[in-house]
Amino acid sequence: MFALYMGILNMGQGGVTYILRIPFIFVIGAFYGYIVQAFVRDKQKQLAISEDKYQGLFENATEGIVILRNPQLRIADLNGEAGRLLGCQKSEDMEKDFLDLFDPLMRERARDFLEKAIKDGEGAIDTFSLIRKDGVIFEVDLSIKRIDLGDESFFQVIIQDLTEQRKLEKKILESKRNLEAIFDGIQDQVSVQTPDYTILRVNRAVINKTGLTFQDLIGKKCYQAYYQKAVPCEKCPVTKTLETKRFASSTMKIPDNDITLRIFSYPIFDERGKYLLRD
Repeated sequence: MFALYMGILNMGQGGVTYILRIPFIFVIGAFYGYIVQAFVRDKQKQLAISEDKYQGLFENATEGIVILRNPQLRIADLNGEAGRLLGCQKSEDMEKDFLDLFDPLMRERARDFLEKAIKDGEGAIDTFSLIRKDGVIFEVDLSIKRIDLGDESFFQVIIQDLTEQRKLEKKILESKRNLEAIFDGIQDQVSVQTPDYTILRVNRAVINKTGLTFQDLIGKKCYQAYYQKAVPCEKCPVTKTLETKRFASSTMKIPDNDITLRIFSYPIFDERGKYLLRD
């Protein structure tokens, strides 16, 4: 179309040129309008696809996500996991004050956390107790970040439920206490040491039968703490175990005491066959 327009102009016929210019401009304008509309439709389609993808990621996220209005910090949206954790419903709890979801005992600290996020645009991960609609209090890790969308800005809050982690920590603590009780319940003297003879732990029988304290023993070399020597004892079973990586035993006499002990040494390895307690 542009080449035809130029050809008629070069003929020098002003009237014809004038007559043809109007429909040509109309055609160009219509074509341009079509291009703009197609471009807009394409952008709208891409935007709709992006929104669908975001909505899918938002709703299916394994962590709770709450969107807050800035600066009121009222709930603008929340995903399914956040609703499950908090007992909230989109149809009922929109525009609810986010601060009301915190354990009353933690609200002052939560207020400081949120005010700092408003000032800085984000907040470092911190642990809080939230309260569900049914009154159950549970621990979470919270992180918050401002999101700017055109003329508006919001805060995105990520909620990580710590309930299962706390249950696991409780089980680990209980197991640790049980092992400590078993360790201290052994009537024979037990000492745990590194390959450089440093005492890491002793059971209660060591304290009861030697008259020493934990402070006297922990972190000291066994030959210094038990036998007042500057170097490892001769025929020390620990030395033999270090050389062979096998069980060893020997008889030792306590200086200045008419007591003879039968000492057994056992290696402790990790899953790769290396000493678990290294220097």
